[in-house]
Amino acid sequence: MTGLGVVFCITWFWPRPVEPVHEGRTFSEWQAEAQSPDPTIRSNAWRAIEQMGPAALPYLEARLGSPNLIAHELRSKARGWVPELVRRKIRPWIPKESNDQQRLQAIQGMKMLGTNASEALPILSKAIYDPSPMVSLGAFNALGDLGGVAVPVLREALKRDDPRIRMSAASALGQMGTNAAEAIPELIELLQTSGPLGANVAYSLAKMSPLSIEPLAVAALHTNSNSSQMALLGLRHVGKAASNHLGVVIAKAGDTNPYVRAIALEAIGIIGNGGPYGEIFERALRDTNEVVVDAALQSLTRVELKSSIAPLLADLLRHEREHVRLFALLGLNKLGKAAAPYELQIQALQHDHNWSVRNSATQALEKIRSSRP
Repeated sequence: MTGLGVVFCITWFWPRPVEPVHEGRTFSEWQAEAQSPDPTIRSNAWRAIEQMGPAALPYLEARLGSPNLIAHELRSKARGWVPELVRRKIRPWIPKESNDQQRLQAIQGMKMLGTNASEALPILSKAIYDPSPMVSLGAFNALGDLGGVAVPVLREALKRDDPRIRMSAASALGQMGTNAAEAIPELIELLQTSGPLGANVAYSLAKMSPLSIEPLAVAALHTNSNSSQMALLGLRHVGKAASNHLGVVIAKAGDTNPYVRAIALEAIGIIGNGGPYGEIFERALRDTNEVVVDAALQSLTRVELKSSIAPLLADLLRHEREHVRLFALLGLNKLGKAAAPYELQIQALQHDHNWSVRNSATQALEKIRSSRP
């Protein structure tokens, strides 16, 4: 009976936060209405939740909690040795076990508090380290919406060993744009990280433009190939706003690392505003690394081409990879009249097994023929 007494004591005195009510409806009911397809209903629900303010936080914090292990234990024990009649009596008093989806809804509820959401900072600062990836990511996303007040928390998260935590922190900082500018030095340092983390950091830095452009250009010149590659990726994401640093990007198109060369070529295509970079791309098409050749081909339509590149593109029409044939055709199509000497090779591709190649060959031939007097 001692164990049963413990169950009764714990369940009877278990703290149960009261769900806040506004205009006769509970927080949960308003939150459900916030998902309505009717914009008026949604607007009214958001307004009601925002008006509840910080008073709703104790309920939401309890709802977030951590997976209710004590409640789980109580229910498991009760099934074994508590009579069914007694279980029915005490069931309403045993806290419900929260699943990840319910806990995520609690975080989303905090985000809906509007200007009062910053009051949830201490709660969300703990939730980002939750063992559940769903809950952790939701908390990071909520911090990203809070803006500058959450930057110190996210900068601290960047120091963690867990790549998932660092990636989520970088994404949240990117959400803030220039409001997270003080975190730029830490993010630049993380560009040296390979894989998805480095790419994620590059994208976040791009979202902090224009304040991040200069640091990205400096990092692009780094002797560390991965840092250089990720910085160029960031500049590519920035786009034409980084045109003042195009010289750095062009210089890296001749880097010894093929992946750096490839990203640089892609960046030139986007940042260069269609400029005369034909010689750079002619050199790239002669490259022995397929990654570099592919990057050059995919960027050809964005830059000004010289007729001297036509023989290189014509040679690629016989390539075994269909996407190489396709982009070579697109380049010849852009050249128009200058591609006329290769009309027969282009015509042969009208019978290619790939529909896109066949279609592009037809378009290139029409362009050549229309350019004739």
